[in-house]
Amino acid sequence: MADGVVYVSTGEEVPAEVAPGVIRAVSSYTDTMPTRDGQANFDRDLSCQYAMTSMGLLVMLDHEWVRFEPLEEGES
Repeated sequence: MADGVVYVSTGEEVPAEVAPGVIRAVSSYTDTMPTRDGQANFDRDLSCQYAMTSMGLLVMLDHEWVRFEPLEEGES
């Protein structure tokens, strides 16, 4: 969850250079749907990084930036 929005992975790896100042780290893990900014339910590693960019939300997974998109109503 970032900026009050739950995001889901598109699976699309994005060759992006992300400015260090916009990169944030996941702050907590949940086994359910995230309810707080910085919370993730896909990786227990709290060093996981994410950033809001002009391409949308990018999450660093396996040393690659992966694009995430907002969860649509009714999806889970």
